[in-house]
Amino acid sequence: MTPFLQNTPSATFVLKRLNSVQFVTANPDNFPAHAQKTQFHNYPKGIDFQPILFDLLGDGIFNSDGDKWKLQRQVSSHEFNTKSLRKFVETVVETELSDRLIHILSAAAADKTVLDLQDMLQRFAFVNICKTAFGYDPEYLSPSLPQAEFARSFDDAVQTSAERFREPLRIFWKIQRLLNIGSQKRLQVAICQVREFAENIIIEKKKELKSKISPDESMDLLSAFLSSLQYERQLCQRHSHQLYTCWPGHYICTSDMDLLVAVSKS
Repeated sequence: MTPFLQNTPSATFVLKRLNSVQFVTANPDNFPAHAQKTQFHNYPKGIDFQPILFDLLGDGIFNSDGDKWKLQRQVSSHEFNTKSLRKFVETVVETELSDRLIHILSAAAADKTVLDLQDMLQRFAFVNICKTAFGYDPEYLSPSLPQAEFARSFDDAVQTSAERFREPLRIFWKIQRLLNIGSQKRLQVAICQVREFAENIIIEKKKELKSKISPDESMDLLSAFLSSLQYERQLCQRHSHQLYTCWPGHYICTSDMDLLVAVSKS
């Protein structure tokens, strides 16, 4: 793919496959302003794209078009643009870097211990996003380096979902899904584990917020969403035909799933 993009003046070309035509671009002028903001309506994901990621992302912002996408973007941007969230992210990353990752690397260097750097960076990234999105510390960077079960399930779900795009005929994975066999069975198991984790965190976070007398000055994304349900309901009233998307439990869970996908791949 890369050589084709390098040899085209616009870093964009048309990929013709057996049963589809796709546009591939690596031109920074095309993203993010053009395709993701000003002309987003001209680049719908469509009925072929959405079913592939629906099991993992549902109707989340990365897998929706039109009013559904616009509504979720309004709610998400309302939270992402707060100074308190940006400050919280900075604090989380700095703490994990200075208090955990550097200590582990320094200890390994002193003891001449071999570490898998990719695994360490994945742990670092995943702890940061769990703390930022959920306010939950999985402690994957503790000195014992415990097994990252949730991270593994999440990665399996993302990878297996992505493999659906590479199937020459979509009917193959759809049959596997219908019969609950092969890679699609593994996908459903991984997604169930990830969603169970996310839903349990949401339940605990609701209890935590209910017991607080006053909100923190800085808070994780899940706390911010849960604390702004009134804003969300106001948007839902303007888009009454999208009530399913606006149901708080569904929306927050899919929003955090989207966030996990975005950060893990960035």
